Amino acid sequence: LPQHLARVVKRCLEKDADRRFQTALDLRNELEELQKESGAGAKQAIPSMAVLPFA
Repeated sequence: LPQHLARVVKRCLEKDADRRFQTALDLRNELEELQKESGAGAKQAIPSMAVLPFA
């Protein structure tokens, strides 16, 4: 897990509610900022399991 993302996760798990993100919007904004900083963009989804044709 990248260090910057680990910090966000740790903040989400804080025991002290005042130290956690106060709203889902705050968390979203932080994640979007991290995405911009890392240059990561949306990637095409990769299926998690093979899809077999039915005969």
